[in-house]
Amino acid sequence: MIRIATPKDQLAIVRMLESYRKHSPLEFHKTSPMEHGEKIIEAVLLGAGVCFVSEDKDGIHGMLLAIKNPNVWNPNVMAIHELAYWVDEHKRGGSAGYKLLKMYVDYCKDLKTLGQIEYFTVSKMVTSPDLDYSRFGFSRLEEMWEQ
Repeated sequence: MIRIATPKDQLAIVRMLESYRKHSPLEFHKTSPMEHGEKIIEAVLLGAGVCFVSEDKDGIHGMLLAIKNPNVWNPNVMAIHELAYWVDEHKRGGSAGYKLLKMYVDYCKDLKTLGQIEYFTVSKMVTSPDLDYSRFGFSRLEEMWEQ
């Protein structure tokens, strides 16, 4: 089952965010204070964005965390940006990842229809599975390179 997270899910989200950080190709993700991540999760759960969780009889095993904010170049344009998309390794290969992304897309399309956002994004790190986001209607916007 996929649903919008509530504050009672915060511990499970923190656990998954810790796993997400360990798999990040960016060293500063691995060493950044977890308290900062917890503050982001708390802000999202209080309305600064949205978090979807995937849950079954064994508990929560996936999440998609996104934040709503103004475009850096035009503050009149609102957007939602995915921050972390994670499914526990033992639950991959099923439908949890697909369902999380589909729920995110449907939710953001509704916000676009309501005029609350102009666009929404999803990212893919080099360590992520090779997912084809175009099947969800996304088009490649940019590539980021780091040194």
